[in-house]
Amino acid sequence: MTLRELELMLREPVRDKRYLETKLGPVVTAYLSWKDNETGAAARTLDQYERDLARMCVMLANRTIHEVTTDDLREVRDSFPRGSRKRVTAAYRDFWRWLYQEGHIDRDPMARVRYPKRESQTDLDVFTAEEEARLVTAQDAIRDRLGVSLLLDSGLRAAEIRGLRVEDVDLTERWVIVRRGKGGKGRVVPVRGRVVLALEEFMLTPIPKLDRAPEPRDFLLYPTGAGPHGPTWSDPTGPMAYSTFWRWWDACCKRAGVRYRKPHTSRHTFATKLIRATGGDLAATQKALGHASIRTTIDVYTHLEVSDVAKAVEAMEQAREKNPLGTA
Repeated sequence: MTLRELELMLREPVRDKRYLETKLGPVVTAYLSWKDNETGAAARTLDQYERDLARMCVMLANRTIHEVTTDDLREVRDSFPRGSRKRVTAAYRDFWRWLYQEGHIDRDPMARVRYPKRESQTDLDVFTAEEEARLVTAQDAIRDRLGVSLLLDSGLRAAEIRGLRVEDVDLTERWVIVRRGKGGKGRVVPVRGRVVLALEEFMLTPIPKLDRAPEPRDFLLYPTGAGPHGPTWSDPTGPMAYSTFWRWWDACCKRAGVRYRKPHTSRHTFATKLIRATGGDLAATQKALGHASIRTTIDVYTHLEVSDVAKAVEAMEQAREKNPLGTA
C-alpha cells in the first residue's frame, strides 16, 4: 500500500471502506450495527464513530482484538489533532467497553485511558449582535431567514434543525419539538421574537416552484436547486444532506458579509446570551441546549468576558455598601 492510498483511507474511511479488510474491521462493523439498532445513535454520530474507528483499524491493521494494548490505543488516539482527542477517547472507550460487555474480550484495554486534560478555556468565539442582525436581514428567501433565526435564537444543533418538520412547530404555545436530538433524546425548545415572526411568514408563504403552502410533513430547511435567478426546484419532503447544509450556511454568511464560523457557533452565541440574560442560570441553559449533564454546560458555557466580571464585582460592591455589616 502506498502512502497516498493510506492517506486516502484515513481521510475518507467511510467512502474507501478498505479498513474493513483489517483484522479489526469486521468487529467495528458489528459494533456500529449494534450502535445503530440498539442504542438509536444518530446518523451523524455513526458517521463520526466510523471515521474514528477506521483510523484505529488502519494503524493497528495486523492486530486482533486480543492483541491490542492500552499503549497501542493511546498512540492511535494521540495521532488525532489535540482538539479531537476527547471525542476520540469517548468513542474508543465505548467500543472497547462494548467488546468487553459482550464477552468478546476478557479485559478492556481502554479502561485505564483517561480523557485528555482539558486546556484552559478561553472566551468562545460568538457572533456579535451586529453580526446576528446582518445574518438574518441579508437572507432574501424566507426559508433561509427562518433557518438562520432558528440557529441563532434556539440553540439547535445542525442535525436537529435539519430534522425539523412543519408538524414540529406549535405557534400557539410558541415552541418547536426536537424529536431526536443528540443521543436520541427529544426536547421542547421555546421560541420567541424574530423566530416566531419568521415561522409565521414561512407558514403563509407558498414554497417556491410548488405554489403551495407548507404541509405538516414538510421540512423547514428543505433542499432547493439553485439557478441564476433563484430556485429552479424545491423539495420540502426531504431534509438537506449534511454537505448541502454546510454549503447553505456558508452562503448565508457570505450574503451577510460575516466572517465564516461553523454553524455550531450560533449555538454558542445562543447559550452565551441566555446565561447573561438569566444571570447565570445554568439549569435553564442545560434544559434549552439538551445537555444530558449539567457538567457539560458548566465546562463549556461558563466563560465570561472582563466586562461580565466587572459588572459582577460592581454589583457585589453595591450590595456591600447597602449592607456593610452583612446583616439580614
